[in-house]
Amino acid sequence: MDLLDFKQGMRVCLKNTVRHADVAGQLGTVERIVKSRKMVVVRLDSGRRYDAFPENVEMKEVPDGI
Repeated sequence: MDLLDFKQGMRVCLKNTVRHADVAGQLGTVERIVKSRKMVVVRLDSGRRYDAFPENVEMKEVPDGI
């Protein structure tokens, strides 16, 4: 996905290609996009904030009604 494909509030999953293996596979919500750094800021479900490159983040489908 391209950086601009991400929107605030979008549910995402960090891929296994992130630099820190302890967050690989974790789910979270996009807080914001930092265009100057080309990063997606994700608030993980654990509460931790993580800055990731867009190629390390994938969108998660959220079922209707949730």
